[in-house]
Amino acid sequence: MSMCAMKTQETVNNEWNAMAGEWDDMAPVSEYRNQFYDIIWKQTGLDPTKENFTIIDFGCGTGLMTEKIIANYPNAKVICIDAAATMVLQVNQKIQSREWTNVEAYQAILGRFDIMAPDTKEKLSAMFGKADLVIASSVMNFIPKPDLAKSMEVISKFLKPNEGMFIHSDWPFSDDEPDGFTTDKCKKMLEAGNLQHVQDSIETINLGGEEAKIFVGVGKAKS
Repeated sequence: MSMCAMKTQETVNNEWNAMAGEWDDMAPVSEYRNQFYDIIWKQTGLDPTKENFTIIDFGCGTGLMTEKIIANYPNAKVICIDAAATMVLQVNQKIQSREWTNVEAYQAILGRFDIMAPDTKEKLSAMFGKADLVIASSVMNFIPKPDLAKSMEVISKFLKPNEGMFIHSDWPFSDDEPDGFTTDKCKKMLEAGNLQHVQDSIETINLGGEEAKIFVGVGKAKS
């Protein structure tokens, strides 16, 4: 079993909260973001210039992926969601300082959606059926196992029926990473959200001058 999946959500949150202040200054984080960003559009084939194009940045961290999206597609609407409160605080500071009028950020644990604070639950529920794309950049392997199925169920509800897409990147299975993603693991995760498996692949990216492998999975909403 994954060591990440064995951790409680509170432990995971504490770890990410501790890194929030220095996250944007970590070069490999931006390098990863930039390369996965390019992969997103190649593998989903979506057109973010479309009117009212809506993206959910799930596990948004400090909003680095959202920064890239808004820089290239300023008319897109982005909903940032992260379980770590300090990460979301960083995003909200960017929203204010950079005057992002089309970005919202919420501290939320999707795996506990049913017991979420009523105000947050109401605002996120209002997004059901409206997202063209949900992005999860190096997130899914950090979700505790008891919360994964419910998280996928909520992600599925965010997507526009028959057209909304979900794309995630995580580390792939290997002898050194026995909890990494495989096609079978990806398909089972997508099935938990009643999403259609579109494709998956192992991509090579460059981090600090060295090659690294990432697993990329793509799912699509059903009716």
